[in-house]
Amino acid sequence: MNKEIYEKLKSITVEQLEIEANKIKPESLIFKQEQYSDRELDYFEKSLKNSGLPLCLRSLYEKRLRSVYGKEEKICYSDFGCDKSDFIELIMAVEEEFDIEITDKRLEQITTVKDLHDVVFSSLEMTA
Repeated sequence: MNKEIYEKLKSITVEQLEIEANKIKPESLIFKQEQYSDRELDYFEKSLKNSGLPLCLRSLYEKRLRSVYGKEEKICYSDFGCDKSDFIELIMAVEEEFDIEITDKRLEQITTVKDLHDVVFSSLEMTA
């Protein structure tokens, strides 16, 4: 890992996400979206049915489960508490600082600080 790039990324992340520098590690999860599969949702629904809850409550939970975790929405994870707009702002700041452009395809590969470092490093190598 290139120390200079890593330190710049750390500085940008601290500024953009308003977090403490000591919380940033190469393996820190910046942003990840997931969508539960139908199989996972079916498992959750079966668990609800076997929970012993009254039918009216189970029905409400099942509807909520499908609407929140189904096809309409995705679940977001981040060690820094950032959402998709925070992530996009961070990427834009990184692109500006390093004078690079991160394609959508490369953007999908970024989940951790190390991933971001690797994308920046390879983009800089291509322009050199």
